[in-house]
Amino acid sequence: MIEPLCCERVEIALGDYLEGDLPPQLRMRVESHLAACPECWREVQKLRHTVTYLADLPRRRMPQYLKESLLRAHRNDRSTRSLQVGSGLLPLSQGS
Repeated sequence: MIEPLCCERVEIALGDYLEGDLPPQLRMRVESHLAACPECWREVQKLRHTVTYLADLPRRRMPQYLKESLLRAHRNDRSTRSLQVGSGLLPLSQGS
């Protein structure tokens, strides 16, 4: 007998379930849980509604200034993280 899934495991799998990306056996286990759990079923319905709503929104181009700002922030964040990892988080008081 296949062990039933708990709500937490189903919640983790919902994105892949809605995208149709679950292996068949796991998909059947999720569907079995959804058939027996009204709370998880409502969650799936809310997610489906949200996906449909977002897909229907008009697409707009991001303003260039915002795009540049986000890219700059991303680059700064990446370089800061690599400095932290590369330096081993040594105190600033240690000289070269």
